[in-house]
Amino acid sequence: MKIVFLSLTVFLITLSAIATEQSLVQNIKGKVTDKDSKSPLIGATVIITDISPIKGTVSDLDGNFRFNNIPIGRHTIQISYISYKSKTLEGIYLSSGKELFLNIELIESTTQLKEAVIKANGNGKQSQPLNEMATISARSFSVEETGRYAAGAFDPARMVQSFAGVTNAGDDIRNEIVIRGNSPRGILWRLEGIEIPNPNHFGDFGSSGGAISMLSSSTLAQSDFYTGAFPAEYGNATAGVFDIRFRNGNQEKREYSFMIGILGIEAAAEGYIKPGSKSSYLFNYRYSTLDVLSLFYKPLGDIFPTYQDLSFKIFIPTGKFGTFSVFGLGGKNFIEEPAIEDSSQWEYDWDASNYSSGQFVGVIGLSNLYHLNNNTYIKSIISASQNKYFDESFMHIPENNYEKRPYDLTTFDTKTIRLSTSLTHKLNAKNTLRTGFIATYRDFAMDYKFRNPDSLIWNNVLNQKGDYQFYQTYLQWKYNFNDDIQINSGFHYSYLELNKTWSLEPRISFKWNVNHKNIVSAAAGIHSMPENITTYYTEITKGNEER
Repeated sequence: MKIVFLSLTVFLITLSAIATEQSLVQNIKGKVTDKDSKSPLIGATVIITDISPIKGTVSDLDGNFRFNNIPIGRHTIQISYISYKSKTLEGIYLSSGKELFLNIELIESTTQLKEAVIKANGNGKQSQPLNEMATISARSFSVEETGRYAAGAFDPARMVQSFAGVTNAGDDIRNEIVIRGNSPRGILWRLEGIEIPNPNHFGDFGSSGGAISMLSSSTLAQSDFYTGAFPAEYGNATAGVFDIRFRNGNQEKREYSFMIGILGIEAAAEGYIKPGSKSSYLFNYRYSTLDVLSLFYKPLGDIFPTYQDLSFKIFIPTGKFGTFSVFGLGGKNFIEEPAIEDSSQWEYDWDASNYSSGQFVGVIGLSNLYHLNNNTYIKSIISASQNKYFDESFMHIPENNYEKRPYDLTTFDTKTIRLSTSLTHKLNAKNTLRTGFIATYRDFAMDYKFRNPDSLIWNNVLNQKGDYQFYQTYLQWKYNFNDDIQINSGFHYSYLELNKTWSLEPRISFKWNVNHKNIVSAAAGIHSMPENITTYYTEITKGNEER
């Protein structure tokens, strides 16, 4: 008997209109902003350098730019602005099926230049992290990269295994990420700037990985991955951080797509909410392709897992109250390994056992980005999430018409409400400050018990309900000595109300761009996180005595 997981070899069929000669061109659009203050840069120069004749444009009052009818394929784009460091994006892929939108953030130069100079270089600047406070051990990744890397399977957790110091501990099904030898349980997942439960199907309770990601490549925007030395804003993690972002839907037209691949059958819809309002929606639903195939072909003994997920983002800009986003991610999965109801075919004791497990993960959040002025903004997020896991084992009793008698039952259920708010202030080209606060309320219910199938007495290992709070605050300061030397320092403080414990974690990192080929960097800091809630309530007993 085997479980069928086809997660490494991926093909994708997109059902769309038949391509014509006119569809061999597509539009490129985007927005140019200051990386520290998030304010739009008016009049930034954007050039596509690899086509003839070279095409260029400038950003408008909102920092937006647009190119029409650009040939499909890979392109190199240069962006420059007076008193800012120029930026080159290489190998940007433009497909015929969808317009390309680029969020471009420029860093203000600390050196006063007499003239603007645009340089093309191949040092991978497009992989620099989106977080302006990140210094080292961080890089951004795109949707395309999740499919370009060998065995990436459009899954961020599989794609990053190609990075130095990252592995999956040799278990492709659980796919828990090990970074520089640290425990996979120390991975932090964030979505749209706030912590979320593990977004993977078929992950054990408390784990950070799973066989198949709930994150569809159709909804992802450029995101960040950290392999250590996180900025002070990241707490509750000891190994690494996935800082995932959803892209906005198309603000100019409505689009619908249907895709079939090994990972799932997907249906997506996106477009404007109101014409001309710059508001948009994006929805994506996916169902297990393997489960559908099992209706038509299922070899004896094979187990086809069932899973489905939904992700969405609604983007609403307002002139007076900033920009609002409503986002969500939900997924559930189920797998069963049934026993054969014929004792003559049993070779081992476990052949009489029926095992099943399931999981549900759901997240919904509301975020607001509000600019107090051109150099200061506040970002606030509130989210609610649930993570539920169960597994059941039954023994088939031949003497009683193969009755399914339970002997091992596990149920874990946590519901969480989080509030996060941060203030970022750019003092000048050299100094940027950020401070923030995160409050977490968690309600939990845990039940784990087992027994001998011939016995009526259950052994309770866990049977607990309750709630607790977890608070975090941080302050960080980024200082640029010049365009090549940067220091990022700060601290993160956390307090766990459950057992009245706290942790103060100083962080500091340094980076020196010696030249275009060499970088010297170093970082130090303290990182901590609470144990899984089950650790605090497990009681090991022997007879009637605890030990």
